[in-house]
Amino acid sequence: MQSKKILSAAEIRAELARRKISKAQLSRETGIYYPYLIEVLQGHQPATRMRERITDHLMSEELNIPSTLSSQLSTNQER
Repeated sequence: MQSKKILSAAEIRAELARRKISKAQLSRETGIYYPYLIEVLQGHQPATRMRERITDHLMSEELNIPSTLSSQLSTNQER
């Protein structure tokens, strides 16, 4: 079984800047409460699951497929 890379807070911030996505937009698209997202992106919270959720969202956008479909695809590959 292959483990997927979860982006660090710094890597997520860099990816948002590269794609010109605001933190507010990321919050809306992922459903993560904005103040909590800020804490995660500043590194105040380890928030591995939230960073994994954000990583999945960014990767699905990169592939141009909805996040839910991306998570279904990764779940099916693990079986």
